[in-house]
Amino acid sequence: MRYLWVLSLVGLAGVVAPSDVSAWGCDVQTWAYRQTYPWLPPALRRLVMLQEDVARATVCRTPTPEEAQALPRLLPYWLKEVPQRLYQTGQLGPVLQTLPESARWILWLHDPSVYREVDPSIRRAFYEFTRRHLEEIPPVFYGYRDPDLEAGRWDRWLQKVRAESHEYAQMLVRPVEFGLPSEPSAWADLDFRSTAFGIAALRLQRGISRVVQVWLYLWRQGHGSLRDLPLPYDTHLYIPGRSPSKRPASSE
Repeated sequence: MRYLWVLSLVGLAGVVAPSDVSAWGCDVQTWAYRQTYPWLPPALRRLVMLQEDVARATVCRTPTPEEAQALPRLLPYWLKEVPQRLYQTGQLGPVLQTLPESARWILWLHDPSVYREVDPSIRRAFYEFTRRHLEEIPPVFYGYRDPDLEAGRWDRWLQKVRAESHEYAQMLVRPVEFGLPSEPSAWADLDFRSTAFGIAALRLQRGISRVVQVWLYLWRQGHGSLRDLPLPYDTHLYIPGRSPSKRPASSE
């Protein structure tokens, strides 16, 4: 286990060059944060929405390489210590701080363009393309459960997310091979039928789902209420034609 944590630290430190730290833009981060709302139980949703203005400053803060090195040590705090405090004391302060901070990092982990091998000009073109097409990204939810989170294998969870993002990053590293322009200015002509849209949509959909998974795990471990969960707890994949219904669902 300790060996895997060390690998996580080294891997995250090498994601971006110190002189070229990047992240989804503030518009993208804020949009993604709000996309979590339909999937949350009402009690947790109220907490998240009440601090939206405060959360914006957190989710929009670009990570530094030093912060990236500390990320593996934050997971046990978010997923073990914070819920323990909630259950033992009922204090919401640590939870309210953890919600936007964890969202910030989870969304960053799902950004395939932060890898240092991605050309900075392609990175900027990808960010601008994503910002322009945000409202076209359909809601897709990958369920509340993650076996690694629930088993406390947080190192494996981190490695899994990084591996996914790195795979998508290769499409940006070798754009022509994947039907993308090598000239950044040509990205302005791309639309929802492009590979670029697929990359942005799939990573953001996964990122939003994982924010919800982490939040719900924390909330559930702290004995927060799951009453009126919008979807059954064991939902694996949900692709709505519209926003999910507010029908009550079983909440383990």
